[in-house]
Amino acid sequence: LLLCALALGARRSANPMGLSAGGADACRLVSAVGGHEDERPGPPSTVLLPGTDGGCDSGGGDARGVAPSESEAAAFVGGSCGSSARACDAASAALAVDMAQARGLEERARYAWERYTSFRAEPGKRCPDCWLLHQFCPCAELPQATLPSRVVVLMHHSELGRLRASNTAKLLLHFGAQLICWGKKDHKADLDNLLQEAMLAHPLGAVVLFPSASSRPASKLAADWASDECAQSGASAAGRCIVVLDGGWKETRKMDQSIDARVPRCFVESATRGEYGGTRKYCGQNDDRVQTAAAFIQLLKEFGSDATQVSALQAALQCFTEAFDRQIRWSGVNYPLRVTVPRPE
Repeated sequence: LLLCALALGARRSANPMGLSAGGADACRLVSAVGGHEDERPGPPSTVLLPGTDGGCDSGGGDARGVAPSESEAAAFVGGSCGSSARACDAASAALAVDMAQARGLEERARYAWERYTSFRAEPGKRCPDCWLLHQFCPCAELPQATLPSRVVVLMHHSELGRLRASNTAKLLLHFGAQLICWGKKDHKADLDNLLQEAMLAHPLGAVVLFPSASSRPASKLAADWASDECAQSGASAAGRCIVVLDGGWKETRKMDQSIDARVPRCFVESATRGEYGGTRKYCGQNDDRVQTAAAFIQLLKEFGSDATQVSALQAALQCFTEAFDRQIRWSGVNYPLRVTVPRPE
């Protein structure tokens, strides 16, 4: 089992994304949706990393988002599993899988982050901020806005590595949000420190925007924050840390599980695609759901944030969505009902 685990690690080190030669060629798609550009002229091209836009994790990452501890590794190598040989084999096999998955997750996250930073340094024909082609870039037209709290965009490595222009979470970075790549050990340490600092200042000093089983409506969390007890503590909204998860549904569930359970979770109660628009088409019964930036703006509304700043952020999202729609139409790609431009009130 140990030899199998080492062999698996060696294979992933040689090919961190797990692509065969044929698979790598098959992942090269020409699309106006976005991706890192190659040298071919015409509409932008993209190299899609493994996984799907629907939230499939590409290769079984550890749900904890961390490598096994030294004691775990020692227990595996030493074989100190108790009296039952069968239980020992099962525990050893499970730990071997955990170790291999943790190494694979870190490698994929590192690869995605390096690809992102390389793109930022040499974006080619695309804007390094909005990821659209320069002729469709709306960055200069975006209204000015200030985020009322410290905002962290925790983006899944597969979402970051794709560099898709349709991603809306990157819009929050334009207004000062911090980007953290899920799966990178040093990024996880930074996030843990931020959350610990915020929670020490106040039990409601940090919040994760995600509809988990323990999640509460954002409006009720805001009511608690505005209570006399919270007000007397001297805590302020500006000192709050809001963590926004970005990725597919399966991906964000794993990301949520990797965050300290003591940090409160919340969800928004009313946000529609008609109100906020969208750059991706969702299939199934819940096709009216909104994307990351829209959910965050709705969160600020339900938190009772300054209406002027919230309106500016919503106007910026509409400006970006319209620019993305122009790029899609220019590309000639036929995506029925893919883009939804917000309806005026």
